[in-house]
Amino acid sequence: MVVSVGHSDATAAQTAAAVDAGARALTHCWNAHRRMTARDPGPAGCALTDQRVTVGLIADHHHVAPEMLRLAFASAVGRIALVTDLIAPALTDATRWEVDGASVTVEGGRATVADGTLAGAVATMDDVVRRLVESGLDEVPALAAASTTPAALLGVHAGLTPGARADVVVLDAELVVRRTLVGGVESVDGPG
Repeated sequence: MVVSVGHSDATAAQTAAAVDAGARALTHCWNAHRRMTARDPGPAGCALTDQRVTVGLIADHHHVAPEMLRLAFASAVGRIALVTDLIAPALTDATRWEVDGASVTVEGGRATVADGTLAGAVATMDDVVRRLVESGLDEVPALAAASTTPAALLGVHAGLTPGARADVVVLDAELVVRRTLVGGVESVDGPG
């Protein structure tokens, strides 16, 4: 189990105290958090500058702007873990959905409730990796943020070595999923 600073109005000092007490991750950097300012960088500023913290990012270009994604990767080298924040309409043609009694509209890849608040995301992990690369990030850190970094946070080995579990996603040159193997066995559900 890993303790993560969630959606929070915590100050930078409060966030640092949580990290000192054992929190090791930040959930959804810049989303539903205290805003970063020059005098109080809040949870994001604390997490981006503390080497002990893995920073979760929803890189769908709706939750975090491309410039902020590049800032995060430059600040927290090797400590970014991509998060999809997928909701039920993902991978469907649905444009309206009910989530916890709220009506969600999906338009242009953006899922919102009536007041325009984001209601999750519909971008898959390979989508967010591609969007990072489109934002100017090199493929290696983008792929690490989708694989080895989150695995390391959970204490899971993420390499292909003899005797390892062999959960593998095979991407083509355009970073589109072509095959998945779970425990070394081809997934019956196919790519994606």
